[in-house]
Amino acid sequence: MKPSRSQVKEAFEGLAYLVKGLDHDGIDLHFTNSPETGHGHHRDSMIAKLNNVSYRGETHMELTLGRILDRSNNKRWSASAFLKRESNWGQSIYVLTDGKWYGKDDSLCGIPELVKRVTSKMGSRATLGIQFIQFGSDPVGTWRLKELDDGLQKHGIMQVRLCLKDLLS
Repeated sequence: MKPSRSQVKEAFEGLAYLVKGLDHDGIDLHFTNSPETGHGHHRDSMIAKLNNVSYRGETHMELTLGRILDRSNNKRWSASAFLKRESNWGQSIYVLTDGKWYGKDDSLCGIPELVKRVTSKMGSRATLGIQFIQFGSDPVGTWRLKELDDGLQKHGIMQVRLCLKDLLS
């Protein structure tokens, strides 16, 4: 991801601008290779965090995305949050990635199983959207994201639509 740092920042700035008015409690920002997190309504403070994080090593995407989903779902489906109007809006997660995750090259790194586990805990009216946005053109990363976008029905996942957008450098 390091070669795509400026493109990642540009994409985040655009996404943050678009979604800031839709997320009533603010945007949550998580990194796969850093314990650094961010939360808030102001794009500038989030961009500052993004500028300071280091891009290093392979990502254990299943573990990191699992922690994010579990934390978000526990907060989202708590008794106090359940009665709030925004609880019924669903959840959108944008994953800015190169697709170079820890795991065998022909592996989806546990993402289908993770999505099944998370969606089984959600109510029937709940919606979950996960948008993977690829940076770079790593062939393994491209294959993984295309397979997640097109092939989840082979893994028994019908109720979630994962979308892929290629932002090739």
